[in-house]
Amino acid sequence: MGQRRFLFIVRLFLPAPLYRKRFARARDDLPLQEVKKTFLLVGVLYNEFAKRIGEASALAITQAFLYQLGCAVQRVAYFPPPGEQRTWGQFHRVHEAQMEEGFISTNQNDVVFHTDETVTFHITRCRLHECFLDMGNASITEAFCRSDETVFTEYLPLMRFHRGRQVPDTIVGGASRCIFNYERLPTHRPIVSDSLLISTTPLRFMARSLPAHLDVRFSISFDKDQYFVTAPG
Repeated sequence: MGQRRFLFIVRLFLPAPLYRKRFARARDDLPLQEVKKTFLLVGVLYNEFAKRIGEASALAITQAFLYQLGCAVQRVAYFPPPGEQRTWGQFHRVHEAQMEEGFISTNQNDVVFHTDETVTFHITRCRLHECFLDMGNASITEAFCRSDETVFTEYLPLMRFHRGRQVPDTIVGGASRCIFNYERLPTHRPIVSDSLLISTTPLRFMARSLPAHLDVRFSISFDKDQYFVTAPG
């Protein structure tokens, strides 16, 4: 079985050079070329699976893989070592540094607005979206939208991440820009979220997905289709 799996993987990625040419566009700038280079095998995986099992199943497999990858990369980038305190200020310093010169610097954003209780900005150009569009299915990008929402939400119980009430609210969803809103909530106040995830992932799963070293317990209730999550101070 191991040998058969190995041969399948080899056959899957042999056409990578052909796909590299197929995915390239004359208009590609250097940052977009780098994104396509990074995710070349993801594009190959999606297209080869689409031939074998259909586009819907190929998309689901590719998104599931990239969602897990995105969560893992972001947790490493943003979360301090176990035992060190997570703070509002630390998160935004690290996140904005990544936007300037880190793994998400290939995207473009407008001005980041800070107040004592909020941080807001918009991604105005998402080269991940452009990359996957050229690779055959822009919806692959949604995996990274979901990983944003998952990791930002679990970082700090009293930091609420949401995309506002505008629909659509992401470039992949059809908007002209992706909305990023962060709110710092008062201690002992319920964390109310009406837009935590693009998918309908239950909030219970998000509570269980918090890192094991955090001793945080959630009380979950439902009222008029809103989730109320109370984290004790």
